[in-house]
Amino acid sequence: MTTTENRTRMIHSALRNGFCSVDTPIEVTLSPGHPHGAISIDGVPHAAAREITVRVRAALSAMNAPLNTLAYVRVMPQADMHRKLAGYSGLDLPIALAIAAAPDVNFLGMLAVGELALDGTVRSVRGTLLHAQHLQRLLICGPAQPSEAAYYQHSLHVASLESACSMMSYLRGGRIRPTEMNPSAVSPVKQLHIGWPGTGRTSQARRDNDDLAASAATKRKDLALVYNLAGIDMPDRGRAAPFRAPHHTVSRAGLLGNAQSPGEATLALHGTLLLDEATEFPLGLLESLFAALRRGHTENGYPVQPARVIATAHPCPCGYHGHNARVCRCSAAQIAAHRKRLQPLHDNGFAVIDNTQPAEQAAK
Repeated sequence: MTTTENRTRMIHSALRNGFCSVDTPIEVTLSPGHPHGAISIDGVPHAAAREITVRVRAALSAMNAPLNTLAYVRVMPQADMHRKLAGYSGLDLPIALAIAAAPDVNFLGMLAVGELALDGTVRSVRGTLLHAQHLQRLLICGPAQPSEAAYYQHSLHVASLESACSMMSYLRGGRIRPTEMNPSAVSPVKQLHIGWPGTGRTSQARRDNDDLAASAATKRKDLALVYNLAGIDMPDRGRAAPFRAPHHTVSRAGLLGNAQSPGEATLALHGTLLLDEATEFPLGLLESLFAALRRGHTENGYPVQPARVIATAHPCPCGYHGHNARVCRCSAAQIAAHRKRLQPLHDNGFAVIDNTQPAEQAAK
């Protein structure tokens, strides 16, 4: 006998606000007896709800689980979070599972995050590793990306499969140990290299960064986490230390990140952050960076823990003050103003390495 009673089930997903994972319960009420079926989603913006509905319906059809019920979906993220959230595509998978799973399936202790393609395959979304770290639940997600593989190898309970159909057979309870990113125990090495144009300051910083590879390799889980948030692969799959050199025209979001993605300061985790031509960076942006370095994280919670912060600068605006073969064309006032722009670096503990000594003195 076919039941006509409504069934309500709860499944948990997660949304992301910067470096914070927001536990998002989803309540799905199924009303059978509707041959054409329909999905009504409340709690997310209308455009996002429409896109989720299209993907879920197509995926259910590809799973040979046609929608023959009226599904009322209520998404319940924390209040006042919508303006700060990084997107809603990860809700596709939990909604589809709640609709298609057998009545006796229990979602207790599980967390489902993934975007569905129209053919039913599951795509990973940015922040999957963040959710695995912060929320103590069995993680059901899409196939692991290269940046995620190192994290999954550390015995986390993760059901990472290719399609929503195959995931149905993996539904089971369980809990995972919470893992935390260990904050840097030592403040980063901060150096200001002053030199003439063409003296190889940037290339030297790159060579010095190779010394950090062994240390970075032991912290691949941390690197995997932040690079998964950015949606890019780790440098040499985690075997090399990150080397990030943002241009002085970088935006605040590009350097420090926003709700959607981490910035360059975070991507330099356990590696080198190079501020080439530091005097060209806006003073306000530098102050925000230095504040994040002191805290160890940005206002969005992204870690800011490079092993080295290297700044480079010329001795004067033209670059040739004190050169024994080129004439400096800068006035005394211009040189004084240029050096004043270096004062924030001095105030924040940057050790000065002056490479503008005459060749005979440098040789000594």
